Amino acid sequence: MTAARTATAQQKPARIGIIGGGIFGATAALMLGKHFDVTLFEQGDDILGGATYANQYRHHGGYHYPRSTETIREIKEAAPDFKRFYGSAISSEFPSYYCINAEGSRVTAEAFLKTCDRMGLPYVREYPDAEFLDASTVDLSVKTSEATYDYSRLKRLIRHRLKKERVTLKLKHEVTGARIGPQGEKVLTVLQSGRKKEYAFEYVINATYSQYNDFCRWLHFPLRRLEFRFKELVIVRIRTKPRVAVTIMDGPFATLVPIPGKRDLYTLGDVPLSIHKKTSRVRSASARNWKHPVSRWKEMFARCERWFPVLAKAQYVASMFIVLPIDVASNEADARPTECTYHGYGCWSILSGKIITSVTTAKKLLAEVRALEKKRATL
Repeated sequence: MTAARTATAQQKPARIGIIGGGIFGATAALMLGKHFDVTLFEQGDDILGGATYANQYRHHGGYHYPRSTETIREIKEAAPDFKRFYGSAISSEFPSYYCINAEGSRVTAEAFLKTCDRMGLPYVREYPDAEFLDASTVDLSVKTSEATYDYSRLKRLIRHRLKKERVTLKLKHEVTGARIGPQGEKVLTVLQSGRKKEYAFEYVINATYSQYNDFCRWLHFPLRRLEFRFKELVIVRIRTKPRVAVTIMDGPFATLVPIPGKRDLYTLGDVPLSIHKKTSRVRSASARNWKHPVSRWKEMFARCERWFPVLAKAQYVASMFIVLPIDVASNEADARPTECTYHGYGCWSILSGKIITSVTTAKKLLAEVRALEKKRATL
C-alpha cells in the first residue's frame, strides 16, 4: 500500500452502517464509533425501544435458564464486560427469588440446585414474605442477588455517549432495502419523512431483531427458522415494602419483577397468557404491524394470584407489547444464546439473546471489523 493511500485511509475511517437503535445496535455504535465513521439508523423516534423497552429489565445471573448451561455460561462470561461498560445502570435495589413450582415444572428442585452448584450460581434457600409468595405452591425457593438494569438510566447514559463518539444518529429513518454496489459497497435504502435516500458503507450491521430476515432477504443471505411471539407484559402498581422479584420456574408459570427507579411499579409476565400469538409463517415481524389485542391483565391477575397473593391489591397501569423472534433450533432447551453471524461481504446480523451480552457482542464486532480492515489495507 502506498504512503499516500495509507494517509488517505487514516484520514477517512471506514464507514459502518448499523440498522436498529436497540441495546445491541446502540452498543455496537458506541464501541465501533471510537474507531470508525458510524451511522446508526433507528426507525422510531428514540433509541432503546422495542425489546429493550418491553422487558422485565433483568441483569441476568443465569438462574432463568436451568435447562441451558450454554446460556448460563454465556451470561457469566458477558457479565464483566457489561458491568465495566454500563455499571452505573445496574440496580441492586431488591433481592430476586427463584422458585420451582410444585407441579408441572420442566426442572425439579433437585435439578435446579444441582445446576446452580455446578455452574457456580450463588443462592440461599429462603422464601420471600408470604404476600409475595404462597409457599404451598412451590417445592423450592432460593434467594439470589440477581440485579436488574435501570432502563431510564441506561437510556440517558447511551444518549450521552452517542453524542461524544463518532456516531451519526438518524432517528425516524427506516431502512427498507439493501444491495451490494459495483465496488463492494453496501448501499442501504432509507425512508425518512416519505422520501427515500441511499447511503453507502464499507460495513453494515443488522441489529433489528424482529426484522432479522428482512436484511438477509435483501442481500440473499440464508434466512433463519424463526418463531415469532407476540407478547404482552403488564405493568402494575403495588404499594408495599420491601420490594422483591419472584419468578416461578420452569414452564407455564409467572414472574413479578419491580421496575428499577420506578416506585411501586412492577412488571408481570404470565407465560401462557402473555403470549397472544405465535407464528413461523412470516419472514419478519414488527409490533406496529401486528394488531394489538385486548390486554389480558384481568386473566393474568386471576391466574397468578395463586402464587402472588399481593396481586389482590395490585392496580393495572399499562401493557407493553412486543414481537420476539425465537430461533426454532434453540427452543426445546429454552436456550437464548446471542448469535452474531458474519454473512461475508462486510455484513453481520445479530440475533440477540440477553441484554447482558450486548457489550461482549460489540467487542466481537470491533475485533472482526479491525481484522477485515487490516486485510483490506494490504490489498
